[in-house]
Order: sequence, then C-alpha cells, then structure tokens
Amino acid sequence: MKEKGIAIDFDRNFKRLHNIFEEEGYLVHDPTGETYSETRTDYEASISGSIGSKLKISRTIKPVIYQQKEGKVLLLQKGVVLVEN
Repeated sequence: MKEKGIAIDFDRNFKRLHNIFEEEGYLVHDPTGETYSETRTDYEASISGSIGSKLKISRTIKPVIYQQKEGKVLLLQKGVVLVEN
C-alpha cells in the first residue's frame, strides 16, 4: 500500500512539472506508439528487428522537446526512440 502511495505522489509531481513547462511555452512530446518514419528529423531511432513498412516506436528514451516562442516553434531537444516491427 505504501508503494502505491509513493507512485501516486510521483505521478502527481511529474504532472505538475509538465504543466509548469507548458505554461512557460515548452512542449514535451513522447512519440511512443507512433508509426516510425525515416523522414522525421525530430528524433533519432535504434531499430530492432527487420526493417519493414510497419515499424512502430516502442519506447522513448528521451522525449522531443519544443519551445513556442514569438509565434514560432523551435526544436530544443531531439528525441531518442526504440523502433520495432
């Protein structure tokens, strides 16, 4: 029971930090579950398995971080993802 309470506290604190970042104009994007595309330049991928047309992002190591500033969206951090088929 105590472990569940700690997990809830962490989740609440991370959500609070996420909201603070958004209020300051930062967008943290987790591409987990999205279809992989070689043409995207906002993340670097490690591909596991054979390369095919139905690759999915299975895990995000580092999220993609953007900043909205003066009407423009700037890429601050490229994401790092794992891709599988």
